[in-house]
Amino acid sequence: MFNSLNKGIKRPKRAKRSKKKGEGSALGFILLTIGSFAMMIGYVWLNNEVTSTLNDISSLNRQLSKDRTAVDLLDAEIAHLSRSDRITDKAKNELNMVFPDPEPVRLAAKVK
Repeated sequence: MFNSLNKGIKRPKRAKRSKKKGEGSALGFILLTIGSFAMMIGYVWLNNEVTSTLNDISSLNRQLSKDRTAVDLLDAEIAHLSRSDRITDKAKNELNMVFPDPEPVRLAAKVK
């Protein structure tokens, strides 16, 4: 039944492609190869950057530890040098300073 209906209708002919056999697969292979090399180079570069960054972090952590130790030593030295008995002893013995004699304080009041 359908064959009798379709006999009068002309179908458009498909355009023939003038493609050489293997040309598309060779181009695909070349692009895949270049993409693979680019990804490998990117992976090596990223791995190198991560390793370098980890080494820098490790070095900075060691430096931070040394600096914290130095700060702790300086805080201890400041605490030792700022004790009042030590300052009084240095003032008396090395600088020949004495406590002043207490003087009486006189207040003058105005009478209106």
